[in-house]
Amino acid sequence: MPESISRRTLLASSSAALGLAALGHDAPTADAAARPLALIYRGPAAYSDCSAAVAVAMRYRRVLNSAYVGPGARTALTPANLRRARLYVQPGGPDVNTGWRHMSRYRSAIVNWVRGGGHYLGLCLGAYLATDDPGFGLFPGEIWDYKTTPGADTRSSGARVLSINWRGRGTPMYVQDPPVFAPRAAARAQIIARYRNGRPAALTVRVGRGRLTLVGPHPEATRNWYTSDGLKPPARWRGDIWADVERVALS
Repeated sequence: MPESISRRTLLASSSAALGLAALGHDAPTADAAARPLALIYRGPAAYSDCSAAVAVAMRYRRVLNSAYVGPGARTALTPANLRRARLYVQPGGPDVNTGWRHMSRYRSAIVNWVRGGGHYLGLCLGAYLATDDPGFGLFPGEIWDYKTTPGADTRSSGARVLSINWRGRGTPMYVQDPPVFAPRAAARAQIIARYRNGRPAALTVRVGRGRLTLVGPHPEATRNWYTSDGLKPPARWRGDIWADVERVALS
């Protein structure tokens, strides 16, 4: 993602306060005691609205209990706290070098946890950080900037709405300088979505005993992300897309 902070960051606190209302849905009910724990990074390596939007989406789904983790949260990002979780989410944020400057100290904890059976979900910057250029070095392959690939339908680092082929169905989605993935054949990655030029936009792959799920677009984006960047929002929040992300990430 680009270095400049989008105007939607200024709306992060209101998004979190509005909660499910920001999605325009009523929340279903479920037994919270049976839900696995998801830890959502919140700190200088993520934009606050990106972390908040993930939490809002999870509250709507009611499949996971979620908690913020990191220097901007009450819960520290430690091996002990990771062991309590089924899923760790690295949201969107600033440019890769800035993000890694804040995340490098957690490399061993996150890598060991994933290889030992943890599930990592990386969204935009969180996906870029899964490689080793710089990053955690978890992804078996290469990750590039989508706008530089042949046939890309955007050459801009700014916020855009692109048509994403999600499991064979064209879906307009919010993107901001999204990554594209090139897994090694031996990794046997499952491609979930593709950009218009056919390049992978989302995938999942086993890493050790754990799982890595990487998504270039922002399925968690709430309506205010679009409107604050002068983009036309979808008619409704695509909860089915986020449900697919959660299901794959937890499988």
